[in-house]
Amino acid sequence: MSEARSPWREQFIDLALELRRQAGKPAASFQDAPDAPIGMKFHLDGVLFQVTHLDGTGTAADRFLLRCHFGPMPADQMDDALEQALSLNLGMARSGSGVLGIDESLDHLVYSCFVSLRGATHENISEALGDLARLAHEWRAAHAVTLH
Repeated sequence: MSEARSPWREQFIDLALELRRQAGKPAASFQDAPDAPIGMKFHLDGVLFQVTHLDGTGTAADRFLLRCHFGPMPADQMDDALEQALSLNLGMARSGSGVLGIDESLDHLVYSCFVSLRGATHENISEALGDLARLAHEWRAAHAVTLH
């Protein structure tokens, strides 16, 4: 562990470990180095989440990147799915709440946003993750997505 770890990095690690514990996963160890990204993955209600603290110092130190994998893009409804995702993106961009994109390595629709660590608790982050998991399930149901 780094002796130069920022309070924001400490808060992120505590939050990430608690989220992982709530997901029923064992604690993860971090190979932490100042100014290097650290993160973890976990599933909540069958939905893959990733949380990443991108930088231990600087302007982004008080926030982390949250990614929620809505699921695979439906091959038989690709045009409709992309049109819906782009329409949703416009509204999200206007509100500054996040964006949808495609993780090409998995061919998944992924929601990404930055989350402030200011005032973040595992309770309010868990609630937000639950809301995102419900949206992911709605996406899967609307597009007849099945996970392998």
